[in-house]
Amino acid sequence: MRSFDENKWKDAYGNQIKSGELFEDLDRYLKKGGTIYIGTDSQYTGGKCVFASVIGMHIRDLKVGNYFFTKKKEMNYAYSDLRTKIYKEIEMSIDIAAYLKSKYRDANIEIHADVGVKEKNATLSGGKTSTNVKFKIKRQR
Repeated sequence: MRSFDENKWKDAYGNQIKSGELFEDLDRYLKKGGTIYIGTDSQYTGGKCVFASVIGMHIRDLKVGNYFFTKKKEMNYAYSDLRTKIYKEIEMSIDIAAYLKSKYRDANIEIHADVGVKEKNATLSGGKTSTNVKFKIKRQR
């Protein structure tokens, strides 16, 4: 599992932030009763895959919303396989969720995964991870 603190997180405007700033924002948000949303998506081109992970916060009733993101580039032809790439996206999201759950034990955390609607891509189902984090699948069309 990669260390959360090693990630280079950016705010919604693309400005580099320290993990302490991210945690201060999460602290304020969680005190309002919000859920933390986590997701990772990627793009593969010519042996290089760029993964972008997001920590999102949103409370519609209070009109509160913010997000932070990090990108990671990996040179690996294995990610040309869609299933391998999707599993890596989910693994990265679970790593982030597990770290946040260890820091914020009572927090509601959801992992969102984008999975294709074609039969060959629809290999995952919703539920909870072993860290008691909700897992939701958004079927792409």
